[in-house]
Amino acid sequence: MTSTTTRARTDWWTEARCIGLDPDWWTESRGMWAQAVARCIACPVRSACFNDAVAREDVGVVRGGAWFTVSRHHWRITSLVCRRCAVRPVAFNRRTVSRLCALCSDGRRRKHLVTDGRVTGTPRLPHSGVPNR
Repeated sequence: MTSTTTRARTDWWTEARCIGLDPDWWTESRGMWAQAVARCIACPVRSACFNDAVAREDVGVVRGGAWFTVSRHHWRITSLVCRRCAVRPVAFNRRTVSRLCALCSDGRRRKHLVTDGRVTGTPRLPHSGVPNR
């Protein structure tokens, strides 16, 4: 009888798309998040990186296609991959992170407004008085 063991691969990071880049791209400052998240989502070792971040309980960084944060009560993992298309990065700004990419979010808004060429809803007006489209 032979015994086979599965060892976790420890050299996955050598194939990471972030290797050699400024680590500050992946921090909460969000200065370079667009570039960082795009690289992260397309990375061939994204799942290994995510698992490593979970094991290390990383905080305040983007790893494995997710943003790892902590609040007063719990540790939180926010996916940075669009929930609908599962391909593009989510839309975000300095204060919020969406669950959808810009294209899927825009498509959802339009779907509520127009169906078969007919207007089915009323567009919400932003503070400027111009409809969001």
